[in-house]
Amino acid sequence: YRHLSPANGYTAARLATYVVDALVVTGLTAWLRKERTRATATGAELEAVLAGVDDGIVVQQSDGRITYANDAAARLAGFSSAEQLIAGGSAAIMRRYEILQPDGSPLDLNELPSRRALRGLPAPERLVCIRSRETGAETFALIRSRPVQINDPQRRLERFVVNVYHDQ
Repeated sequence: YRHLSPANGYTAARLATYVVDALVVTGLTAWLRKERTRATATGAELEAVLAGVDDGIVVQQSDGRITYANDAAARLAGFSSAEQLIAGGSAAIMRRYEILQPDGSPLDLNELPSRRALRGLPAPERLVCIRSRETGAETFALIRSRPVQINDPQRRLERFVVNVYHDQ
């Protein structure tokens, strides 16, 4: 810059800053594309693994919304697909079924492992009787729920529960 006039030196410095900025943005863009591709591949692999599991797996958010279900969970809940189960949510399940103690007596739904886990309480696995409101048919499932908490600085604290339903 010593050989340039002050105006040209200033212009050259600004130009150099733009070039550096462009290189940084290009590098970040390439890195993000690579990470997105890797995340997509990892997500597809995880989906393939979960699709092959015989147990029903449901992810439930702290507000009760179901945001993931595998096809086994959909079948156990009487839905034709995981997408249908997710769209119907917990309310659709409760319209179809009663959740009872194994002996058929009433069960306080707040004692389900998922609800206990979402409240931050210990959530031991629990055997439940699931009775169809339409037919009266009963089945039993062992429910295990594990809380997951993600503290992402870019977003608020996320809390959800992974529920596993094993048909007995």
